[in-house]
Amino acid sequence: MYNYIIVSDDKEALKDKIEEIKKSSVKELDVTKYDLDLDDIYDILDEIKTVSLFDTTKLIIINSLERIVDISEAKLNELAREMNNFDSENIIVFTSLKSLDFRNNSLAQIRRFATLINIDTKTMPFDAYINKYVSAYGYTIDKDAVSTLISYVNSISLLKQSLEILICYKAEEKTITSSDVILMIKKPLDDSIYQLIEAVLDGNKKRVFEIYKDFMTMNVISPTVIVSYLLNKFHELYNAYIIADGARNKDEAQTKVSELFNVPIKRAYYIVKNTRNTNMRDILINIKALDELDYKIKSGQIDQNLGLELYFLK
Repeated sequence: MYNYIIVSDDKEALKDKIEEIKKSSVKELDVTKYDLDLDDIYDILDEIKTVSLFDTTKLIIINSLERIVDISEAKLNELAREMNNFDSENIIVFTSLKSLDFRNNSLAQIRRFATLINIDTKTMPFDAYINKYVSAYGYTIDKDAVSTLISYVNSISLLKQSLEILICYKAEEKTITSSDVILMIKKPLDDSIYQLIEAVLDGNKKRVFEIYKDFMTMNVISPTVIVSYLLNKFHELYNAYIIADGARNKDEAQTKVSELFNVPIKRAYYIVKNTRNTNMRDILINIKALDELDYKIKSGQIDQNLGLELYFLK
């Protein structure tokens, strides 16, 4: 029996790892999937014990491993015995998209008979992933396109979706450029909000209204939602400022912000960059102004478009 535990912060990265395990097998695999959140453990045990009709090796994928803590000791012990069956060539893959504490007795027992694979996409080299992905389809992608695409996505799931769009779009030329990325892939809203905050803090009204005009032209969000986003991000900036102020250097600040807010390093870069270009007084002034504006818009005291534009002009 070959047993794996895959813990990932991204669904697509988890799927990719399962595909790697499939490809590493020299035998044909009979794949079945279960979920501890939905299926009874005895159904899973029956699957593990039952010999395949075509004498093929079974790959049994069991999702939601975090729910193993709800299983009775008797069922858990039976599962552990099957996992420790050296006469079986089956492969069991437990998966979880949540952080697991293997000090828990139930999880520790499963961990004892399995190889643990942790996938943290926040530290994954997206550039290598992109180049490997496009080359598998016989495509090429230039360095600027890679950099632009990385700045647009914050997960393997989004990255994979974006690459699929680009591959379909460039089916004839099979060469992806930065212009293709800008044309076909939607820029993340959070990045635009961070850039808007940066322009507000710099007092760069021209840049502020350029970004605001982009929002209105694309018709993706209303002024009221922009106010809510700005307020949320300024509160985030307040906390980040405290962290950055106590950090020894920029890299340490980015790492701490990434961990605290659970965001990729490239997103933490924007947050820390804004803390370096402002002070606590300006952050608090903007929080107060946005709080008041939010109240006035929601209470009907001011038109949302006019209110936001007046805030930008201050």
